[in-house]
Amino acid sequence: MGTVQRLLVAVLLLVAFGMAGSALAQETGAARPAAIHAGVCGDDDLGESVADLEIPAAAEGEREGSESATVAESSFTTVPLALDALLADDHSVSVAASEDDDTSIACGEIGGARTPEGSLIIVLRQQDDSGYGGIAFFAPNAADPGQTDVSLFAGRLVGDVGTAAGSGGDDDQGTEESDAGATDGGTAEADEADDVDEEAESPAGPQTLTLGSWEITITAHESVPSLATTFETYSARGVFLVVYMTVTNTGNDPGAFPYDDLRVTTDEDRTYNYASEPTFGFQIGTYNISLYEDLQPGLAYETAVVFDVPPDASGLALTTTGQAFEAPLE
Repeated sequence: MGTVQRLLVAVLLLVAFGMAGSALAQETGAARPAAIHAGVCGDDDLGESVADLEIPAAAEGEREGSESATVAESSFTTVPLALDALLADDHSVSVAASEDDDTSIACGEIGGARTPEGSLIIVLRQQDDSGYGGIAFFAPNAADPGQTDVSLFAGRLVGDVGTAAGSGGDDDQGTEESDAGATDGGTAEADEADDVDEEAESPAGPQTLTLGSWEITITAHESVPSLATTFETYSARGVFLVVYMTVTNTGNDPGAFPYDDLRVTTDEDRTYNYASEPTFGFQIGTYNISLYEDLQPGLAYETAVVFDVPPDASGLALTTTGQAFEAPLE
C-alpha cells in the first residue's frame, strides 16, 4: 500500500471513528440536510443545489467500546453526476442547520489533487462560527463512472483542545485562541500545561528555501510530547517536532504543497518522514487548510508539518527526498 493510500485510509478511519475524541460531540436528533451546490461557499456565492446528499446521522445499534467515545455523523450517497463534471465548474458541499433552516453551517469547495485511484477528499469548514465541520470523500462509481459516490463525515466542534482561532471551539468549552502562524511561531497549547515540552524556538532569522515552484520560509519549531488537534490528542512515540512554515506557490497554477517530499535528518544520518495524521489534524484545526488543498499561485499560506523523532535526536535538519536544501533546526 502506497503512502497516499495509507494516508487515505488513516484519514477515513480518523474521521469515521476518531473524529469525536475529546474534541467533537454529536447533537442527537437534529437532521442537517446536505447537498452539492453550484458555486463556492459564502452567502453570496453558493448557488442552487444540483444533487441532494443523504442526511448525515450517527450509527444506530448497541454501543460498544469506550464509554468516553462520542460518535460522529456520516452518510453515503451515489449522485448522478460524474466527478469530472463536478470538477469542471465550481461546486461545493454544504450542510444546512436543519430541515427548516437552510443556513449553511459547514461548507467546502470540491477541488484539489486526486489520489492515484482517482478519488478526492475535501474539508468542510465551519460557517459563521457554527462550530460544525467535516470531511467529504468522492470516488467515481465502480459500476457507472458517470456517477459519483460521496461519503460525508461531520460533527460539532466543542473543543477542549487549544487549537488556534478558526478551529470551531467555543470559549466556554475551554478552547484557547493562539497566535499560531505569527512571527514567533507559537502554537495553541492544550489545556494540560505538561503537553508542551519546550517553547517554540525561532531559528536565527527566518530561513527561506526553495523546493521546485515553492518558496518555504521556516518561522519556528518546537518539540512536544503530545499534540492536541481538532480531531484528537496524539501522543508521540518519541517527541513531535513541529516545524512552522509559510509556503508560497511561485508557479502559475494552483497545486497542493508537497508535504510528502519533506524529511528530517539527524547527525546520526537517520531520516524521518512526516507524521501524516497529526499533521492533518493540526493543519485543519490551526490553519483551516488540509494536506490535499490546492494553494493558489502568488499567495502565502501559514502551515506546519509534524515529525515523530527520538527524544535524544540531535543535529536535526529539514530537507527533502532530493536534498534540495538542508535547513538546521537547532
